Amino acid sequence: MGRDPYVYSSQYRRALDTAELALPGRAPDVTVLLNEQNYSTPAQLGERREAFE
Repeated sequence: MGRDPYVYSSQYRRALDTAELALPGRAPDVTVLLNEQNYSTPAQLGERREAFE
């Protein structure tokens, strides 16, 4: 038989809930490396795009 699946998850509740739904009973390895990153607001992204046009 194949190897047991291994689950990584961010620390956010929705990610942990999804991991539980995908592989019930298997505890995910939680890492902050999978957390969302906020680099700017949508308005700032638009301003940056216009600067290159």
